[in-house]
Amino acid sequence: MPIVPFNQEISLTTASAFTGNYQTNQPGSPKAFMFFKKSMNDLLSVSGAQGIRFYNGQNSAGVLCLIAVAIDSNGNDITTKLMDKTVICPPDCGNANTLNHLLP
Repeated sequence: MPIVPFNQEISLTTASAFTGNYQTNQPGSPKAFMFFKKSMNDLLSVSGAQGIRFYNGQNSAGVLCLIAVAIDSNGNDITTKLMDKTVICPPDCGNANTLNHLLP
């Protein structure tokens, strides 16, 4: 069944509340995963790509990871190209802001 795109934007206030809740309730877990623009553009350039899905995973060392895969117009994964080599926060969180909260 075809997927219908809709506005997925949220406010900074809502995003800050969501990330604060997670970071408070999941101490020691990664706060964020960063993909480079080129990686996202590479996924979106896959033939038939209409969006990107992110899967939670766990690598062989037991570390949480995030797998990105392009999806087609029916919401099906296009598994010809996958991304994972994310930059994990912490330690690479950028400057303190209302999303990373810099909780210990």
